[in-house]
Amino acid sequence: MIQDETLEELMTSDFDEDLKPEEWRSLFKRFRNYYRILYGNFRLKCGDVEKFERELNELKKATQKSNTELKSRIAQLKDENHQLKQSRKLSWKERIKGETISMETSPNDI
Repeated sequence: MIQDETLEELMTSDFDEDLKPEEWRSLFKRFRNYYRILYGNFRLKCGDVEKFERELNELKKATQKSNTELKSRIAQLKDENHQLKQSRKLSWKERIKGETISMETSPNDI
């Protein structure tokens, strides 16, 4: 590409060449155009990174909110399960067998 050649020429130049002022002006204008393109691409990438970070933070917040809601729902269900076990009466069969109502909750109860 012409732009790569211009950059190569500027990067390897010792600036002691006998160039006419018009040639220097042309060379620096080409470099300025090349720099503008590079800087524009850089700004686009920065914008993409910032957008990605915002989306990531929104997902983190949504996940934390969902996690909090699920924990409160689990606590509510455990409480309801405990209340149901306390209010339950033994049947005749259970009384004859000598069974008792256990207040412990197992992971399968939820």
